[in-house]
Amino acid sequence: EKLDREQQDEYNLFVYAVDGGTPSLTSSATIRISVEDINDNYPVFYAQNNHPINESSASILEMSPIKSIIYVAICRDQDKGMNGTRGIKYDINCQISDGEELLDIDKTSGTVYIKNQVSLNVLLHNENNTMIQAGNGSNQAVIIPCTITATDGGDKSSRLTLNLIVENINDNAPVFQKPFYVFNITENAKNGMSFKFPFQFVS
Repeated sequence: EKLDREQQDEYNLFVYAVDGGTPSLTSSATIRISVEDINDNYPVFYAQNNHPINESSASILEMSPIKSIIYVAICRDQDKGMNGTRGIKYDINCQISDGEELLDIDKTSGTVYIKNQVSLNVLLHNENNTMIQAGNGSNQAVIIPCTITATDGGDKSSRLTLNLIVENINDNAPVFQKPFYVFNITENAKNGMSFKFPFQFVS
């Protein structure tokens, strides 16, 4: 039977010796066998409910402060010592444009935090980043796929896709497209009469 330290890490072997004399004499000994670990397991990411996952999400408001914590990766490895959970190191890739990283991660704890502030308006007008636009109007947001990598002490690694949702804040006032508008109203216009003015503005 194949040994698996993660299933059973120790065995007790009982040895008996019997001589050929009369009367026969016996002796016994107990041999304790410890199964040494090899790095045969990959790190596994888990959700808060302790179910294995390979994808998760986190939401931030645009212009959130640098160093704000937005996510904590939970990852375990069944191997022992540095081959296992204790040896896991984290890395993250979350580029918004031109190699600029939006997020950073604590390599030991898996805590993800904001590295650079981001404006939704900049994201929406930048064609060089990989993102998904979601919603419209005041609910406008973008989804940026990021990758968290967990590597154990034996160089086995696993990846988690972290979908970062950047939500809009109302930080831009409407702007009229013209500095002034001219309208004509007849002098005999009645009280309560409504008019449609073709104002044009952007927000």
